[in-house]
Amino acid sequence: MVVPIFRIIFQKALMSQPIDIFNFDGAIKIIDSLIANDRYEKSKEILTACKNKVLDEYNIFDYAAKICDTLNPELQKKEVVIKPCVSVRNSHNFLNYTFKRHYYKFKKRFLDFCNPSGTLDK
Repeated sequence: MVVPIFRIIFQKALMSQPIDIFNFDGAIKIIDSLIANDRYEKSKEILTACKNKVLDEYNIFDYAAKICDTLNPELQKKEVVIKPCVSVRNSHNFLNYTFKRHYYKFKKRFLDFCNPSGTLDK
């Protein structure tokens, strides 16, 4: 879940009133007040610390390195071959990739073609 991780990384000191994207006037008021109070300049130090935390701790490469550090280096090694994806050879995947994923686009084009005025006649 994104929100709890966001709260962990970006401290509560940075949190302001949430912006409701469906309330345009309210969102403008909040953004204007943040700009008027020079919130960015006041939070620059904390933002830098949070950015460094994301880059140093909460990234996939650091996570993979931590997992590798827990592995036993004395275990027997074996070669691993990663095969390329050839999903087109599978008939189910071919059907999904060529037809099903474009179904609604084709349906809309067909309906637009059949009814170019855009009105529904009943």
